[in-house]
Amino acid sequence: MKRFRILEYIKKYQIPIVVLSLLAGLVFFLYMQSNQTYTASAVISYTNNRAAEGYAPDGSEIDVSEIYSSQAMTRVFEEMGLDYNEYNLDELRSRVTVTGIVTDEDKAIQEAVNATGEQSTSQPTRYYVSFTARQSDSDNPQAFARQILDNLLNIYIENYGEKHINNLMAANDISGLNERNYDYLEMAEILEKSLDGVMASTSEGFSENNTFRAAANGYSFMDLYREFSYLKDVELSNIYAYILSNRVTKNRDALIAKYENRIEDYGLDNNASRTKIAAIERVIDSYVEMMRESGNTDITYEYILDDVHDARDGGDQNQKRIDQTVEYDVLMKNYIEDQEDYEWALIEVAYCEYILGIYRDGADIGTALNIQGIEEAEASAEGEEETAAPAEGEEKTAAPAEDEEETAVPAESEEVAEAPAEGAGETAAEARPAVTVAYAAPSQEVLDTADAMISELVEKTNRLYEIMMEVNKEYNAFCGSANISLLSNIIVIANQRVLLYAAMVVVIFLCMFCAAAVVLGRLGDIVDYYVYQDRKFELPNRAGCDKYMDTYAERILPDDFGCVVLRLVRIQEKNVVYGREAMDKMMLKFNSMVKEVYPKNDDCFIALNGVGQYIIYVKGISKEQMEYYAQYLKKEAESYNAAADCKVEYECGMAESRTSGIYRIKQLLVHALDQVEPVIEEAG
Repeated sequence: MKRFRILEYIKKYQIPIVVLSLLAGLVFFLYMQSNQTYTASAVISYTNNRAAEGYAPDGSEIDVSEIYSSQAMTRVFEEMGLDYNEYNLDELRSRVTVTGIVTDEDKAIQEAVNATGEQSTSQPTRYYVSFTARQSDSDNPQAFARQILDNLLNIYIENYGEKHINNLMAANDISGLNERNYDYLEMAEILEKSLDGVMASTSEGFSENNTFRAAANGYSFMDLYREFSYLKDVELSNIYAYILSNRVTKNRDALIAKYENRIEDYGLDNNASRTKIAAIERVIDSYVEMMRESGNTDITYEYILDDVHDARDGGDQNQKRIDQTVEYDVLMKNYIEDQEDYEWALIEVAYCEYILGIYRDGADIGTALNIQGIEEAEASAEGEEETAAPAEGEEKTAAPAEDEEETAVPAESEEVAEAPAEGAGETAAEARPAVTVAYAAPSQEVLDTADAMISELVEKTNRLYEIMMEVNKEYNAFCGSANISLLSNIIVIANQRVLLYAAMVVVIFLCMFCAAAVVLGRLGDIVDYYVYQDRKFELPNRAGCDKYMDTYAERILPDDFGCVVLRLVRIQEKNVVYGREAMDKMMLKFNSMVKEVYPKNDDCFIALNGVGQYIIYVKGISKEQMEYYAQYLKKEAESYNAAADCKVEYECGMAESRTSGIYRIKQLLVHALDQVEPVIEEAG
């Protein structure tokens, strides 16, 4: 059997080993690349005062799940134009992770606090936020991961400012107002209520930050307040004046019924308020009486200020005040609120009665209205700079009679005489006598004018609402970024080092294929040794020779391909004469001579094709070289025979493809056998 030579086996299969290893690495690379994931990450920090305690600026607990809430991810879909058929919102949310960052210093502080037996309330203020994108998400998953996380953090910061810091946004409840089933006066009231709300919101925004100005449109909260204030004081006042002066309505009976119902509702509310007020007054009277009877009346403002208002929790003046509100304080607060509700209802009732007085037949409008055409009213307003609004700016009544500064006869009624105008400072009673006017349905032109005025105001208000939404959106982001800071840029990394792993796979498979080549090579040697090898002479046997010849069965031999046949003679006779041991010694010696004379490489194949018969195939050899080898073998045999009793006797036949003209291996062997002739014969 051949010696165990690892490098020989590897060299034999080196090309398949390299090719298969590279192919395995390529397949692994493509597979890993298709399953590659990229993680975009950033570090955020909550910077508000109570963030270390886990609280947002509004006092609520910080909830980091708001970062990847459904609302936030929905807005990300809108910002990036993602299709819900291609991406699952909840599945993308599940790839967002938020991890608190606790430093060694924080751990040491918590351990020290816990060691004292106290419970640590410290919460992490820095968080590691990441999003993982897959190869299947986009053609460029790295950019996709960055965009998702960038939009998510921007939206969260904006939502954080809106939810926990800025509560200024007023709802737009007038969109499509003229398309609903409201009367003209009702629409004007709704507009007034909406404008009051948005003015209060913008005023509060300016109070909170009087330097903020939106980059998108250049507006500040004060600019918005002035714009909305103009719409209310001028545009809405003109609408009120036009509606009331022309008694514009879609359905007079329905309008009158609505205001009558209002009066009834206010009456019921006031009955309840009077009951509450009376009960509180009885309690107050009882308390005052008891205080007088007890003689404990020596209480001055110094006692209240020193013992109540200056009381604090602990000695540190920066600590919060102690809440010393008592039941009597709550009682007085309820008394004031109920009294305000009662007085306000009275004002609303007076306003409703005023409106009913205008729209009923034979209405006594007196000094309340100067009913003229809209052109004359506008001209008078421009000339005298008098307001046409029926309500004062800070009152919630729509058109109090004493606020009117001029009266006029309605254009529809020519029988009513015009009352002279009075000064703005005079009361209604001092201005002019009452005038009774019968109701006349407004013309279509009047209705169209009222529709146009309201539609124009609604359009202007909606446009300002849109501007306010942009300002508020930027302000939310500003407030959020003031309390949440990004401590790092967004970094995208590949979670799998594909090239490194692919190289490792190539090396691993290279080692595996080398081991397989060694195993297969050795198994081949074992099979050859037991099947195709003559174990005594360590040469291929007849089967091995046939196997070699089969490899050339379908091939044309090259010109320099030679075949040599060596055959020992008189084997049986010598075996009888000299014995088996001497005969075996001679045959083994001749076997070693043949191996030594002919080349030991892949170009030379030596087989023992039967007892004492050698077949040698040599590539790259000429007829002259073959004869040289034969002469050398003869000399070696003669040298052996000189001292041996059992001498070497053999025959030799040679054939070369070029000189014989035979290019088939079997025919070449036959031709070599035909050329066999004695080389050494024993004398006598």
